[in-house]
Amino acid sequence: MESEPLHKYATKWLHDFLNEPLPERVGWPHVFGSMLLALFGIQFLSGILLSFVYAPSPLSAYQSVHYILYELPGGDWLRGIHYWGASFIVILLALHMTRTFLYAAYRKPRQATWVAGVLLLLCTLGFAQTGYLLPWDQRAYWGTTVTIRIVKTVPLLGNWLATLINGGSAVGALTLSRFYSIHTVILPLTIAGLILAHLFFVRRYGITAPWSNVAEEPVRNIPFAPYQMAKDSTAMLLILALLLVLSHVLPTPLGNPADPTDSTFVPRPDWYFLFLFQLLHYFEGKYAVIGTFIIPALLTTVLFLLPYFDKNPSRRLRKRPIAILALFLSYAGFGFLTYIAVNETPKPPSWLPASGITVPRAERIKRPSEVAGMYVMQQNCFSCHSMTMLGSRPNLQTLTRSHFPVGGDWLQQHLTDQGKNVQLTNRDKEALMSVLRLVADKDPKLLYTIPRKVRFGANMFFTKACITCHRIDGQGGEHAEVKAPDLTLRLLRPKSWHIEHIKDAQSVVPNSKMPPFFHYEPYEFDALAEYILYLHTP
Repeated sequence: MESEPLHKYATKWLHDFLNEPLPERVGWPHVFGSMLLALFGIQFLSGILLSFVYAPSPLSAYQSVHYILYELPGGDWLRGIHYWGASFIVILLALHMTRTFLYAAYRKPRQATWVAGVLLLLCTLGFAQTGYLLPWDQRAYWGTTVTIRIVKTVPLLGNWLATLINGGSAVGALTLSRFYSIHTVILPLTIAGLILAHLFFVRRYGITAPWSNVAEEPVRNIPFAPYQMAKDSTAMLLILALLLVLSHVLPTPLGNPADPTDSTFVPRPDWYFLFLFQLLHYFEGKYAVIGTFIIPALLTTVLFLLPYFDKNPSRRLRKRPIAILALFLSYAGFGFLTYIAVNETPKPPSWLPASGITVPRAERIKRPSEVAGMYVMQQNCFSCHSMTMLGSRPNLQTLTRSHFPVGGDWLQQHLTDQGKNVQLTNRDKEALMSVLRLVADKDPKLLYTIPRKVRFGANMFFTKACITCHRIDGQGGEHAEVKAPDLTLRLLRPKSWHIEHIKDAQSVVPNSKMPPFFHYEPYEFDALAEYILYLHTP
């Protein structure tokens, strides 16, 4: 009996929602809000699932992200949804606010709706900034270090704010803990409240009729369902489908583990912060505060006050030339600064021309059997094991330190006993034994930093004819009929050169004794070249 009033209230609310009268000319340009609502929902859900595995401490943050990407079934897709979903939200927020600006839908009586939207934009950027640190790789660590320095330039409160955020004199455990708390507790609650407030204001004041006058009360005779509801639902399904597909196709970045001693690393922010990053280049020394605080603060203030100082009675574009010009100049400035920042981003070494002899990094794991072992391990072991103590599955590090396998035949028998229909070659057994020795003896971070394509390339090098003639880090070349170069120390060539050299060595090195290998697939040439570049590039 007590639930009946609630049931009636819910039925009435649903009826009012579906039959809300909308003005004419409302259509596809108004679907951005519903698309954003769907994306925020998927961000919250993917964030909750990631938090089940992520460990917010400097000792395990990077390992947990690596575990998600390379060992957790579906983990790379899940992180991709969360990572690329942030960019989708920023883009759609910009489109939504641009549509609102063009329709002048921020004017009376919808000032509160606009202000709630601006606060949502700022919280979204806060989400991006706090989530930036969580992978705890080089990019995250040094990017956050730069952010803290920028915060220090805020007049009067800068040092206090930096200490509050940082938790100390340098980015460390307290910083990570505070960013994680803000990212997973404070901002989600704030965003949820702002979304509810925004929806409340939209329901209360209605949707603005396009190209009308401020004082004009439009005719509202089109129900939300099924006309606009069909458009909103279609747009929501399309944006979610696009996100799911792109997250599966595009890899999510994870660099080397954070190294506070490597001050040579040059961080770059995510694309939507590049224009601010570039702006800092034009203000240095005592003028740095102009780029770090004054200009961003002015832009934010203009957004908040826009509904109150724009008194133009018409919403038609031709009667708002100053507003449209301001919008055009804003996007032009954003695009120009972003373009300059992208062009000034250092290119990966594989894109650069030859630069002479380059000494390989001593701390890298580069032996063919060891790098190839990571590929074989990923193919055969990670469905049952994790590499370290993260996760609930038996971890290889503990197992190898207590009961190291007696040989390759034992590994083959173990896989067979576990029901795997796998036949390891002698090379596979040798590679697995090599990498398991490293798992038992060394810091796993040295293995985490090996990209998947490099692992596959090393496996090809180790199992094909390459290792017969060539030597890398003291391994290979013992049975070469013709003396071949040691690849441990070679000229740093572009990737395209290496691919052509592998295909037909004489096409780039006249009189070369190396036979052509035309029978490989394009992705195999690419992986071999990536492995060779990995040996020599920083």
